Amino acid sequence: MDKDKTIHEVASYICEKYDILLATFNEITAYGKEYFEQKRFHEHHAQQQNRYRLYGNYVKDVYAKTQSLLQENLYNVAYWKDIKNEFSHLIKEKPHRLNSETFYNSITRKVFFDKSFNADIEYFDYTDYKPMPKMDKEVFDVIDVSHFSPLVIKQIIKHFQFTVKFEDIDRDCQKIFDEVAPSIIHQKSNLFIDRVEILKTVFYRNRGAFIVGRIFYKIGQCQL
Repeated sequence: MDKDKTIHEVASYICEKYDILLATFNEITAYGKEYFEQKRFHEHHAQQQNRYRLYGNYVKDVYAKTQSLLQENLYNVAYWKDIKNEFSHLIKEKPHRLNSETFYNSITRKVFFDKSFNADIEYFDYTDYKPMPKMDKEVFDVIDVSHFSPLVIKQIIKHFQFTVKFEDIDRDCQKIFDEVAPSIIHQKSNLFIDRVEILKTVFYRNRGAFIVGRIFYKIGQCQL
């Protein structure tokens, strides 16, 4: 067995398979809005099930390939140190480098399932418990409002420009307001707010479209 060749093949296979996994995941996710608006709920559900199984299926595939490539060296820590170094070189310029590292760890955990974490062969972010740095691109949009009302709910929903028609959007917004307002009043004793932040991404599941956000007061905030 050519050690250097084997190490490169293992690292490359893990790297390439995660790239394919991520691309497939994003492709399935991209159809969520279209399926929701066209009421193709059965197809959407089937795609969701495929997406749920993606990660586990790819881990199984890569683990099997790794076993085949390494053979009697599967549990050789010295090999895995070199595999990690090679893998780090392959992913250093990738925008999803941290995700790739997590996927790599999923493979090592399959191999060394009965061993403690080993920083020599696995990735661990020692800054994980520190505040996250500010991102170059915000993941949320801001809606400037001064008072929480059904009109604000309507503004949030229309912000996403769904092409599907509402039977009665004003009625639905009033129902949402009636559900949320008591919680806000309980916390702040009034409905005066500073702004609303909503994630740019809508989460689609089954027959629903889930909008995630938070309400800011002059002091404090609450989830929406």
